[in-house]
Amino acid sequence: MQANGRGRPQHHGGEPTLSALLGILVALTALRIALLAASPLDLFVDEAQYWLWSTTPDFGYYSKPPVIAWVIALTTALAGDGEWGVRLASPLLHGGTAGFIFLAGRALYGPRVGVGAALLYASLPAVSFSSFLISTDVPLLLCWSAALYALIQAEQRGGLWWPALGLALGFGLLSKYAMAFFLVGWLGHVLSSRRRPGWGEALALAVAAAVYAPNLAWNIAHDFVSYQHTSDNAGLTAAHTDPLRMLGFIASQAALLGPGAFLGLGAALATTSLRDNNPAGLLAWLTWPPLLFYAGLALVAGANANWAVTAHVAGVILAARWLMMRPWRRLLLATLLFNALLGALLAYGILRWGGDQAHFPLRADPLRRLRGWETLGLQVAEWRRSAPAACLLTTDRSTAAALAYYARPRPAPVVKWHPPGPIRDHFDLTADLAHTPCTTWLLIADPARTAPIRASFAHGESLGPVRRPQGNGREAVYGVYRLQGFTGYPTPSVPP
Repeated sequence: MQANGRGRPQHHGGEPTLSALLGILVALTALRIALLAASPLDLFVDEAQYWLWSTTPDFGYYSKPPVIAWVIALTTALAGDGEWGVRLASPLLHGGTAGFIFLAGRALYGPRVGVGAALLYASLPAVSFSSFLISTDVPLLLCWSAALYALIQAEQRGGLWWPALGLALGFGLLSKYAMAFFLVGWLGHVLSSRRRPGWGEALALAVAAAVYAPNLAWNIAHDFVSYQHTSDNAGLTAAHTDPLRMLGFIASQAALLGPGAFLGLGAALATTSLRDNNPAGLLAWLTWPPLLFYAGLALVAGANANWAVTAHVAGVILAARWLMMRPWRRLLLATLLFNALLGALLAYGILRWGGDQAHFPLRADPLRRLRGWETLGLQVAEWRRSAPAACLLTTDRSTAAALAYYARPRPAPVVKWHPPGPIRDHFDLTADLAHTPCTTWLLIADPARTAPIRASFAHGESLGPVRRPQGNGREAVYGVYRLQGFTGYPTPSVPP
């Protein structure tokens, strides 16, 4: 199977069909939904916050654009607001992403590469783990893969594929600002092909801008808070060079892809020139920008492993094509089998040790941030019933987001203690204690941090402790206080 000079595949008979791949993806997605329903994992803090956003649909939020909230609003309307309903979109959208990768791979190299790339993506360790959670990466990857397929079709056929590309780009930007790397890669591809952009490219960009415009307007109305958060997240204010961080970032990509896909992608990128006006050149342009940017960021400030996941969309097509070339064809099958085994072990580990009572050393526990929130919320819900209070008060975003979801009835009204100062999270942006019409509060916080808060109320009483299990017999202890009559935030002391 070979592509012709313009990247159009030459098809041969007897090749895998879309219906066969569709059956595999449907079965895998159904299995992942079943595992999701059985998962004992509490919502991670970000997931709980995204769910809270979904209860008040808007065109923007403190740290992210709005698609994640819209998606959760849809799935919880269909499946309820239990944890599996909040996360339901994840396996579904990953299945959709694999489908678009098949279409893109087939359009460039034929059905065999398309099937191999789709199966490779669906089996990635990163996708297996991500299917147990919900994050902004999930709709972002769907939009990225849809944009890749639309771009291929637009360059080959034109017509309505250009506005389709614009829709995918626009909704990608509404999913996560990392979609901008697609624009960088597309620009590099256009410049390297030495052709003059036409009306189609202009139409795509105009549609993308129109789709994204509501989030831009929201940011203008909120002092560009989402953009500022994205900039702060990079951590460049304390930048210093550390090669070990960059090596750790590269190793994290190998872990997300699995060894076979990582080897295939590395070999494909090493043998592909960005100046090549062929399918491999296009895919390389859509792979390198996020990889290089975040590797550089890791070198000077650090970068999370998942920040470069957009590189994996075009990357798995490159990897699958390389692995299917002689003498490496058996390596693709071995890679798929190895990734499937990793996925099965991951699912077993989550089902077996995902609850509050797992016995891991705390710092070595990969799931420690997903434990104990429901237990804490149930205890706080009891205090809400026995010592009625209009609102909950906390000192940190993590506890606030978890209690909004778990301290039923949900959403629990939660306000974060925030003396005048910089806006650091969603709760600082949306609710101010000084302007909240609550007369009675339940403060849930580390007892060591409550003295200045309790001193800012006319009346207060300690009700007792609540605990958040963290596995291996460890627990975080919070104090519960009933407060009335807020007198104002403490006045900052001024040195003489």
